[in-house]
Amino acid sequence: MSKYQTQPIKMAPYQIQTISLKELPSGSELIEFLRVEIPYGKTYGRIPFARVLYAFNGVEQKKAVPIDLDKGAFSDSSFENVFQDEELEKTFRKIAPEVFRNAAPQIVEVVSKAATLRQSLEKRKINTLNEFMEWVESINPELESERYLFRGLSNEKYLIEASAWRRLPPEYNRSSYEEFLEINKFLIKEARLQGHDHKNGRELKDLEILAELQHLGAATCLIDFTYSAQVALWFACQPDEKETSNCSEPSDGKVGAVLNNPNTIEEITPKMLEERDFDSFFNAPSQKLWQPQLFRWQPRHLNNRIASQHSIFLLGGNQVIYSDEECIIEASCKEVILKSLEICSHITEKRLFSDFEGFARQHAHNKPFPVPDYLVLGHQAYQRQEYEEAILNYNKAISWNPKDANPYFWRGHANVARQKYREAIDDFDEVIHIEDNVASVYQIRGYAKSCLGLYSDAEQDYLKGLQLAQQANNEQYVKIIREALHELNSHTTSGTQS
Repeated sequence: MSKYQTQPIKMAPYQIQTISLKELPSGSELIEFLRVEIPYGKTYGRIPFARVLYAFNGVEQKKAVPIDLDKGAFSDSSFENVFQDEELEKTFRKIAPEVFRNAAPQIVEVVSKAATLRQSLEKRKINTLNEFMEWVESINPELESERYLFRGLSNEKYLIEASAWRRLPPEYNRSSYEEFLEINKFLIKEARLQGHDHKNGRELKDLEILAELQHLGAATCLIDFTYSAQVALWFACQPDEKETSNCSEPSDGKVGAVLNNPNTIEEITPKMLEERDFDSFFNAPSQKLWQPQLFRWQPRHLNNRIASQHSIFLLGGNQVIYSDEECIIEASCKEVILKSLEICSHITEKRLFSDFEGFARQHAHNKPFPVPDYLVLGHQAYQRQEYEEAILNYNKAISWNPKDANPYFWRGHANVARQKYREAIDDFDEVIHIEDNVASVYQIRGYAKSCLGLYSDAEQDYLKGLQLAQQANNEQYVKIIREALHELNSHTTSGTQS
């Protein structure tokens, strides 16, 4: 199939991969295949529909014929309204279905061969919050408000699809929206039967019931998006639950951006919610041949979580939602990016899940207890010269992690500042027991011993510290310890040693 040339052509908001079909025989003198165009999101991949352009009676036709790449076939409805000339259409209708039907397998094969071109598209890799914001600006250079809807996924291999599908066995037919609707209708029916269809004295609509269920963790037809790119980034930086449970290597995350085009993503208004049936949102005619009509919906009665996450629900059809733009979040950089989001934008789990259910989520069995950083609190008190408070915090740090040398070391410093030299020596002994190759520990312990008149012991500590400082090429401590030795020698030579 190397004779078929491939060429990417820019066409917002999707790109079109074009494959020449001029060498593909049609078996008819009147029909000539020209090319097939396959739409795809610039950083995603395969979309199951393509369109075939052709010439009829020597004239290239403006209307292309769609082909289902999964089925490898054209539909008879593809040939409706092709011509204004009645006689020409009659001739075309007579020969076209068989010609296109025979050519379909070969066209699908050509597309499959060219799929490697899509897969080789370079994805934007993100390592820092700054790089992410540069990516956001690059896809929206005019900084239009709400131009894109964003969704973050903890694993870049995951598809953007409704969670309801995950409850079905893999052998179920995922191309039928009837089965997809059945899952959600069952949820709605059961919720009503069990009396969960009222809130604040008002009966909930079907979509409102699903929104409440989704809010509490149920799998529904609704897909959570956000207007905030940074909120989506936070979700993309979360660890993948499957990997956590399997103790496997962390995966890259991704952020997908879907163009918020009112022609292809229609807003569900309160009036539509009142007047339209639930089913009507899943079989609406679409302007996108390769994707069903989508709807966006933000419930009127916002809860804290929807507001803090700038959330919006997408629904419609049963297919995967393909990103118009996409970036990959490096697994090794997730923690650093989360810290940047906390510092720069105050985006944390506590803020995003600010309701009571969110509070419970933060304290679930798989969440580590948020131990206060007592070491930092101790440092802050030490800098304020509040040594008693500093020691209390260092004590707590030691209680939580007795194998960490740092709180012993700084508690020793605080005891030196309080002139509690024996307590300080005990702390420094503990540090050396944990880690015996740090020059500064021997230097400060030597100083504490000299304050108690233990000059010989102090000299031994200074000499050990000097040796370690020289081995580490630490000129600062070499100088400090030599000065301490010089001062110590002054004491001993002047007869001050007892």
